[in-house]
Amino acid sequence: MNSKDENKVNRADAVDGVGKIIETAKGKGYLIETGQTARKASVDALKKRRRPVLMKMVELVREAREHGMTRDELAEATDRAPHGVQGSVLALIADGELFETKAMRPTRWRGNAIVLVHRDYRPEGIQV
Repeated sequence: MNSKDENKVNRADAVDGVGKIIETAKGKGYLIETGQTARKASVDALKKRRRPVLMKMVELVREAREHGMTRDELAEATDRAPHGVQGSVLALIADGELFETKAMRPTRWRGNAIVLVHRDYRPEGIQV
């Protein structure tokens, strides 16, 4: 085996076999993570890249106290489209910063939206 092939094997072993190596047309190998490892890596990358936005969202929801905020209200407060906050909200929920409650509030489109609260104000029965 040449040194390139050894590197590919070592990279695959480095993640305990989680993932697979994809060969490109030029013969370069890239490790593609799968499963939980990939999701955690995605969330970590999102938090690192979007840290100022995420911290602003956390502060806005914390200031809302027990009342909380919907994704629509959060989008309006941060001057973003409602679908533009979804990834950040999911990352914050996965990290345990925000929690979804059973409460619903009407949106401007006459639908109902789930209310998000900060971890300091999470309702009884929701485990961390």
